[in-house]
Amino acid sequence: MTSATATQITSNDDIFVQPGVGKSALINRVFGIEQAVEWLCAYSSQDLDPRKADIEKELISQQNDRFVLHESKGFEPADGVGRNDVKLFIEDRKKREHVKDQLHAVWLCLRIPMADLGERLLEDGEEMFLREDTSVLENIPTIVVFTQYDKFLTHMRTQKKADPNAAAEQYLQGYCIQPIQNIANDAKLSYVAVSSKPGRVQSRDHLIDITYKKVTETFESRLGTPSPVSVATLMAQRTLPRLKIEGSIAVGKQRYWKTLASSPSFPGHTIRECLRVIHTDIVSVWNFHDSSGHLDSESFQEVMVSMVGTIDESPRPTCSDSYDTITQDTAPLEPSVPTILPFATGLASARWADDIYNYQMNHLHQSFMAYIVDLIHILEILFTLTANDNQRSLTRRAIQIAFNAYHYSKMRRYAHARIRDFDSKISGGDPVLNTVVSLVRTSRIDHVDIVGAISSVTMSEVGRYEE
Repeated sequence: MTSATATQITSNDDIFVQPGVGKSALINRVFGIEQAVEWLCAYSSQDLDPRKADIEKELISQQNDRFVLHESKGFEPADGVGRNDVKLFIEDRKKREHVKDQLHAVWLCLRIPMADLGERLLEDGEEMFLREDTSVLENIPTIVVFTQYDKFLTHMRTQKKADPNAAAEQYLQGYCIQPIQNIANDAKLSYVAVSSKPGRVQSRDHLIDITYKKVTETFESRLGTPSPVSVATLMAQRTLPRLKIEGSIAVGKQRYWKTLASSPSFPGHTIRECLRVIHTDIVSVWNFHDSSGHLDSESFQEVMVSMVGTIDESPRPTCSDSYDTITQDTAPLEPSVPTILPFATGLASARWADDIYNYQMNHLHQSFMAYIVDLIHILEILFTLTANDNQRSLTRRAIQIAFNAYHYSKMRRYAHARIRDFDSKISGGDPVLNTVVSLVRTSRIDHVDIVGAISSVTMSEVGRYEE
C-alpha cells in the first residue's frame, strides 16, 4: 500500500466469515459499497463447496476503489482443505515485496451465538484454525468482529435482565471473547461487537478506530517510519470524519504544509498550480464517490479560491464567535443559508491567486492556510451531509449546500479571523503548521444537525437529486 502520491493508495483487507453473519451490510456501512451484497451473494453462488473458494480474487468497487476485499467463505468443512487455502494465501501475501500487495488487516467475522437456543460460537473449521493456524496472522492486524449485536441485545432484553447492556457485555466476555482467547493461546487478537443497523454507528466507529490504530502500530513498527498504510486506512473508511481530518493532516505534513512556513511561492510554479496540488491531495483523502469529478472541477476550485479572498472582507467575529463558542456550540451553522451558491469564475475575490508577486509574504501564508482550512471543513460538512447515502455518486447540489453552510457559519468567521491575525514571524516550532492543524481540528460537525441548519433542504432531497 505504498505510493508516491496519496491518490494511488488502497487498503487491502481480508474477511474470514461464517455464512449469514451480516458481513455485506457491515461492508456497506463502513466503506460505502452498495453492491457488497450482490458481490458476496454472487461469489457464494459460484460453487457451494467452500473448499473451492477463490480467496485470491480481489473484489474492488467503483464506489470505493480504496478498499480491496478478499472473501474466504469460511472454513468448512473441517477436513483442513479450506483452512489450508486461507493459510497459504496469508503466507503468500506476507512474502510480497511491495506493501501495497500485502494484507493490511483481517476481520474474522462471527455471529454472536444465543447459547440458550443451542447456537455455537465456532464451527469446527473455525475452531481448528484458531487452535492450530493463528500463528500465520502474526504481524497482521486482526480483529474478531462479533456481528448482529442489535439482534443479540433484543434477545437479552427478552430475558428480563435488570441491566440488559451490562448483561450483554458480561455475556460477550464469558461466551465469546474468553473461549476464543482460550483456544487461540497467545494470538494478538482484538474484539469488537458491531451492528450494521443505521442507528448503531457507535459500534462501527469503534471497529474503524481499532482497525486504524492496529494498522498504524503494526506497519510503523515494521517499517520504522510513518506508513502510507495508515493513511490508506483513513481514506478507505467512510464512517469517521475526524479520521479523514487526521488523514488530511498526515498527507499535508508529508507533502507541503511545512514548506508553507518558509516560502509559499514554490519557485517554478504558479500559485494556482500549487493550490491544485493541495486541493487534489485533500480531496483524495476524503474519498467521496464522485464519479462526475465535481470536487476536482475547475469551477469548484474557483469558488474555493474566491472564499479565501473574503478574509479581509468578512467582519471580525463577535464575542459569541469565540473559540469556546465554536468548540462547544452544538449548532455552529446558521439556519439562514441560501440554498444555492452558483459555481462561477472570474470573481473579483479570486484575483489574489493570479499574481503572487503583488502580495506580501504574510498575506500569501494566510491565503494558503485559509484554502486548506476552508476546504477541509467544507468536505467535513459534505461528509456528514451524505453519510447515509455515500453509495450514490456525489451531486453538485450537495457540494453547493455544504459550501454555503460553511460560508455562512461562525466556524468560517472564527477561522478567517485567526488566519487574518496570523504572524508568520512567530518564533518557536512551526507556526504555519501548528495553526492549520489547530483550525482543522476545531469543529463539532459530528454533533450538528446539518440538515436543520441548511434552510429547508432535507437529506432525502440530497439523496434524490439528479444533475
